[in-house]
Amino acid sequence: MLGAAALTLLGAGLLVRCRRISRQGALSERYAAVVPRPELLAAAVVALACSGWFYEVLHFRHVWALFGLIAAVDLWGRRATPEGRPERRDAQ
Repeated sequence: MLGAAALTLLGAGLLVRCRRISRQGALSERYAAVVPRPELLAAAVVALACSGWFYEVLHFRHVWALFGLIAAVDLWGRRATPEGRPERRDAQ
């Protein structure tokens, strides 16, 4: 029961982060040059979720590297407001 709740929380967190970085113009210029199509990171998460029905994909190291890449782009790659905080486009 606890494991299912943790997996649900992990999946929800990944979806929220992928949604925030996949919007048009969400990334700063420096990160957009390195990750020109961030929506493909979200597509990779969907592909891993589909293969997760048949394999234990959470045991693969590259899956955790992908999760870390998504978290890093979300935390440091989004455009900043004049106060230095990441822009919030959800409130619009």
